[in-house]
Amino acid sequence: MRSSPEDLHRLTRGSIFRMGEISDMHLSMKEVNVLGQIAQKGWGVSSMPNSVNCSMHGDTITVKYMTVVHFAAEQALHAQVDRIKHESLDIVSKCVADMKKQFKEAMDGKALKLKELSNTDSLEVVVATNNSARRVAYYRRQVTLRVV
Repeated sequence: MRSSPEDLHRLTRGSIFRMGEISDMHLSMKEVNVLGQIAQKGWGVSSMPNSVNCSMHGDTITVKYMTVVHFAAEQALHAQVDRIKHESLDIVSKCVADMKKQFKEAMDGKALKLKELSNTDSLEVVVATNNSARRVAYYRRQVTLRVV
C-alpha cells in the first residue's frame, strides 16, 4: 500500500506538534525546546503534601496543583477550602513566574508572554466515616495558559 501526499498531510496535521502550532506561537525551535524543558519539571519535593506539575502541548501549557487536605469537622470545611484556594493560586502564580524567569534567563532576555485560558479547582473527599468527624480530601487546581 502506497501513501499519498494527502495521507502525509493528514498524519502531519494529527501529530502532537504540528508545524502550524509551532509557527502560530511565533517561537523558534530553540525557544520551544527551552520552554518544553522548563514545563516538563515539577515543583516541590516528595516530602511536601502538595505538588505542582506542568505539561506542554502545542502552544498550551497546563499547570496542575494537588494537595491532601485534612478537615477536622464539617464546620471547618468552608474556612479551610477558602484558605487552600488562596494558597493554591499563590503557589501556581509563583510557578508561572518561575517559568517566565527561567525562560528569560535561557533566552538571553526574551520575555515569555502567557494568556490564561482556564482556571478551575475541585475538592474530592476520599476518606469519610460516620465514626469520626475527620475527613481527608484531594484539592486540585488546573490552570491552562497559551503562549502569545
